[in-house]
Amino acid sequence: HSRVNTGTLERKSIYNNDTTLLNQLSNSKSNGSSHNVRTGMDYFIDKQNTLSFNISYSTFKRLSISTTDTKNPNAINTNIYDKHYTLNNSNIHHNQNISTNLYYKHNFNKVGRELIVDLYYTQRWGGNENESFEEYIIPSERDDYYNNEQTNANNKLSSAQLDYVTPIGNGGRIECGYKFNFRHTNQRYSQFTGNSL
Repeated sequence: HSRVNTGTLERKSIYNNDTTLLNQLSNSKSNGSSHNVRTGMDYFIDKQNTLSFNISYSTFKRLSISTTDTKNPNAINTNIYDKHYTLNNSNIHHNQNISTNLYYKHNFNKVGRELIVDLYYTQRWGGNENESFEEYIIPSERDDYYNNEQTNANNKLSSAQLDYVTPIGNGGRIECGYKFNFRHTNQRYSQFTGNSL
C-alpha cells in the first residue's frame, strides 16, 4: 500500500511594518505492509472435557520519506532569498505481535456445574526510527542540523483465570473464580543530534 503527497505553501506575514515571505514545497511517499497468521485446535477429550488452543502472529512495517524545500524571499527583491534550506525526513515503524491462548472446560455430572481454566499470553515488540536532516543553502555559513530518534519496546502480558459455576435451588447459581495478571513493559528511547549524518 503506497501513498504519495505533494503540497505547496505561500505565506506573507506583516508585523510592525516588517514583512516576511515564505515559499514551501513538500513531497512525501509512504508504503507499508502487514501480515497475519492464526491457527487453533479444539480437542474434545470426552463428553465432559474440552481443551482448546490457538496461536496468532502479526507483523507490520511502514516506511515514510519526505522532502521539504523552504525559501524566505526578500520582501523588497523576491529574487533574493534571506533563507533557503531543505528538510529531509524518513520514518521507519515496525512491530510484531504473538498471542497464545489455552482453554480448558470440565462439565460435571450435575447439569450447569462447570469448571473453566483460561490461560493467555501475548507479546508485542518493535520500534520506531525517525531521522531528519536540515541542510542550509542560505545562509551558507549556518550549520546543518541532524536529528535521529529511536524508540524500541518489548511488552508482555500474561493472565490466568479459573472459574467455577454450580447451580443452587430453583434456577439460582453460584459463581466464583480467580484471575491473575502479569504485565512487563520495557521501552527504550534514544536521541542523537549533530551537524552531520
